Amino acid sequence: MTHGDSHYWGMWWGMDSIQNMQKKIPRFMSEYGMQAMPNMGSILQFTINADLDTASAVMKLHQKHPTGYSTLHKYLLMEKLAVNNFTSFIEATQELQSRALQTAIQAQRNSNGRCMGSLLWQFNDCWPVCSWSIIDYYGRKKKGFEVVKHAFE
Repeated sequence: MTHGDSHYWGMWWGMDSIQNMQKKIPRFMSEYGMQAMPNMGSILQFTINADLDTASAVMKLHQKHPTGYSTLHKYLLMEKLAVNNFTSFIEATQELQSRALQTAIQAQRNSNGRCMGSLLWQFNDCWPVCSWSIIDYYGRKKKGFEVVKHAFE
């Protein structure tokens, strides 16, 4: 955090709280992020109704991280985001991603010149999947897109 760039993955890989990103301010943040589900319209393009569960074989294949759904569930609990069905899981993960990115970007931008750059992981996807992107494979913007756009204005 004191010189060069940082790929900080305490948030996500290390299960650090989102709020911890307010303390992790490198000179240049070159990689960080939080997963979120793609939009329902995108999910419906590669599933049938029986697949609309994170435990289904199809949804497991469309997850970029071996413990991705488990990690998301833990973060949803940490952030007190309630989930009671598949649709609410999509919405909650997009809210989670929005909070995570907004917290990180605001902290970096408010660092009084300490942090001179911020590159989140990731902008878009090359496959329809639950991932760190803010635009899904079909070009649909996740909630985080607008939050990131506003945070960088």
